[in-house]
This record gives sequence, C-alpha cells and structure tokens, in this order.
Amino acid sequence: MKKLFITLLLFIVSGFSMTFFVANMAEKEIKTLLSENQNEDFSIELLSYERGFFSATAISEVHVLADQTSSLPLKITTTIYHYPYQAVLNNHIEITDQALAKKVETYFGTTQWITSTEKINLFAQLTGQLRIVAGEYKSDLETLNSEPVMIDYQVDLKNKSADVTLNWAGLTALTYGTAVKVNALQLSSHIASLSKQSDYNYHLTIKTVEVGQDSGHSLLEGVVLKGRSQQGEQQKTIDTDNELIIDSYQINMGETQTFTDNRLKLALTGLYQPAFELLNTGAGSSEEVEHALIELVSHGAQLTLSQLNSQTPWGEVDGTLDLVLDKGASLTDIVLNPYILFDYMSGDASLVLPIRLLDEPAIAEPLQMGLMTGFLEQNAQTLNLKTSFQQGELIVNGRIIPL
Repeated sequence: MKKLFITLLLFIVSGFSMTFFVANMAEKEIKTLLSENQNEDFSIELLSYERGFFSATAISEVHVLADQTSSLPLKITTTIYHYPYQAVLNNHIEITDQALAKKVETYFGTTQWITSTEKINLFAQLTGQLRIVAGEYKSDLETLNSEPVMIDYQVDLKNKSADVTLNWAGLTALTYGTAVKVNALQLSSHIASLSKQSDYNYHLTIKTVEVGQDSGHSLLEGVVLKGRSQQGEQQKTIDTDNELIIDSYQINMGETQTFTDNRLKLALTGLYQPAFELLNTGAGSSEEVEHALIELVSHGAQLTLSQLNSQTPWGEVDGTLDLVLDKGASLTDIVLNPYILFDYMSGDASLVLPIRLLDEPAIAEPLQMGLMTGFLEQNAQTLNLKTSFQQGELIVNGRIIPL
C-alpha cells in the first residue's frame, strides 16, 4: 500500500512538473515566434500574456497589409491549455474595424467565419489548422460564392522551418458579363526558415478553371504550378526555378480549339536579392522601384527557358532560351540607347512551329515576314528559328545578321 501511495505521489508530482515545464515552454516559444515574424506585409504585437498553472490567455494585435495605404486589423485572443505532454491553443480571431467586420459577417453569414487551433508538443513542434467557412455575395451586377478554405501547418520552433498545405474547394463568380469558376485548388509549401531571405518550394494544383463571356468560353484542366527559390552562389543573390503545366486548354470562339500537354520551365539565376524582393512585393515608392530596377539590371542575371511545349491544333510548338545579362549594364543608358544592351548580352534561342500556322490569318503575315527576312526557316513540316548571340554578333539560322 505504501509503495502504491509513493508511486501515485511520484506520478502526480511528475505530471505537475511536466505541466509547469509545458507552460514555461509554451510562453517562451509563443513570445519568440510573435516577435521574430515581422515584415512590411505583416506585423503582430503581443498586447498581453496572462499565465496561470493550467491555462493562459494571450491577446495579440495583427495588421495584414491590404495595399500600400491600408491594412486589415485583427485582434486574436488565444486561450492556452497546459497539459503534461503538450499545450493546446484556441484562437478567437476578430476584425477590429467595425464597419469592415459587419461586411465580412454579412458575406459569411456568421461571426464565427474563421477558426484556428494549434498544439505545441514537448519537442517544440507546433501543428495548427485554420478554417474559413463558405461565403456568398449577390447584387444586381455581381455574384460571388466561395467554398471553405482549410489551412494545415507544421512549424519546428527550434529551427523555424515550416510546412503549409492549403485546400480550397474553389469559387464561382459572375461580374459584368464574365463568369469564372475555379474548382479544387491545393497549395503546399516547405519553408526552410521563417525569415525574409528563406529558401522555399511550392506546389500548386487546380483541377479546372473556367472563364465564360459572350464572345467565347475557355476551360483549363490539370493546372500545376511548382517551383523553388534558394540562395544563389554569389552573395545577396537568389536562384528561382518555376514550372507551369496545363494538361488541357480549350477555347471556344465560334469553334473549339484544344491545346494539350502545355509545359513551361523557367529559371532565373543570380538575381540581386534586395532589388528582386522589393519589386516582387510591389512595395516602395516610385523612386525606390526605379532604383531597384537599376540595381537588378546592373548586377546581371541568367534566364533559362529550358522547355516551352504545346500540342496545338496545328501541331507541336517547341522552344528554348538561354540568356545571360552580364554585370555592369546601366538601365538608364539602355533606355536611351537599347542597342547598348547587346554589349552585355549573350545566349541562344530556338523555336519550332508547325507549318500549318501559315494557314491561320491572325498570324500568317508576321510568319511570312519572318520567312522573307530569314529569321524563320521553312522545312517540310515545321518553321524553325535558331539564334545565337555572342559578343555583339547575332547569328540566325547559321547566317550572321549585322547590328
């Protein structure tokens, strides 16, 4: 009996000790995570953190940049429950702007339009789920129906890496005579570190996208967009790889035309990171954007279009491009005299088009002009372009073109 009592006592003491440890860990990790994740598009401030033994309450204020002049203000009240093996977080999210909150409530039909729960285990692994309910808007000119959104995420609080998966059933919209329907969107991403300069990869899939107008109808099926971004070999540079796949693209403008096996692979290597990030976010004044463009060009880069394919109604299209912009090019000088760009460029390009395109009135004239000038070469089934540009010399289909 005495041994049983001692065992029970040790179990209780151990449970209370682990609960106390989890409470300490949860407070430390939550405060660290909130303080470290700040940027121009997203800011969060911890207003208060009141901790008890079995639970705690944290109140945070969040601002998400909507455009350059306004942001979405949010208040998050988090109730944290402490257990011997994990902390459970229930987040109550509300919009502090009352007029905007009323519009959002009308759209979703409930004040509980967004829910969020998270867990932090003993190994500082955070898992969470955020859900947004379906919404609906109607007017005389527009309608919008959005399906539920589910976001699942895992964060390693030690090394700050993260994995995120978004599932969205889609939306239907009708505005000013244009109908749009997106069906089954999924996005997954791995982020190496929750910092501004982090390496990451992404994979986006969309089952179908339909666009209908009075003039015609378009249908995209099997859309895949994937890629990665990582630190470049040179200091303050990044390398990006992106690939777009569309299994089928169908357009009906009086007659139905179908394009299948559409693929595009594009890589940018050695991009000057500070300038690229400013241009990519769209932030900054006009002077800052202009300066970023100048910096981006002067630092040089390499563009590689390794694949451009499509099975068109007229035959296969195939193209590649490898272009290097050397360091030192001045955007200001290039604008004044575009031919200066040739002194800093080198590369190769090729394009194969089906000969049946010559029968298409919309593009027959420029293709005929290309044949007359020698930029296109006609074979039995294809129109070919093969160019090389090195040290100011342009070679097109084996012929030197004076510049």
